[in-house]
Amino acid sequence: MGSSFHRTSVGKGYTFSLARNTDLSCPLLMDMIAENADREVIFPMHHAIVIACAALAVALLPRPAGAETPERWYEQTRVESGEKLYASNCAACHGARGEATPNWRQRDSDGTFPPPPLNGTAHTWHHSFRVIARQIMFGSPGGAGKMPAFQDKLTEEEVIDVIAWIQSLWPDEIYAHWWEIQQGSSQQ
Repeated sequence: MGSSFHRTSVGKGYTFSLARNTDLSCPLLMDMIAENADREVIFPMHHAIVIACAALAVALLPRPAGAETPERWYEQTRVESGEKLYASNCAACHGARGEATPNWRQRDSDGTFPPPPLNGTAHTWHHSFRVIARQIMFGSPGGAGKMPAFQDKLTEEEVIDVIAWIQSLWPDEIYAHWWEIQQGSSQQ
């Protein structure tokens, strides 16, 4: 069975080849795209589905009873700074406490998705720190959303502060799952 591919722009000057009709709304597929944005990668559709499902299954495994919640990586000063930066740059779209819009999984009339919640109730925690930072700096890849790029508005340190504030909203269990994913992605 032959596969047909098309190129999709990702960020600044990157392309990613995907099987036709690949659903770019899948957060795990978008994560794979972003993690591999420095090179061209070709995923036949059936491979992309298998990889995404396997990653999701691992991410959703229940944590063992009595498992310790990892210590948060950020200091309170980063959270306080991030809260102010978030309020002035992100809250208009993602909500004052990261709650976003109720129908964030449904495409708008222009075919893009509205801003997702960032408070741990959506998919942000599925992404590595690097992917979250890249999303803030460079905006939505390939027209998948309306997220603007903040590379000209926020410094790298300010982006780190915003991420600290966002993650401070996450319940311990969600943060622990993110931490496990982060540890796995940093070993690759």
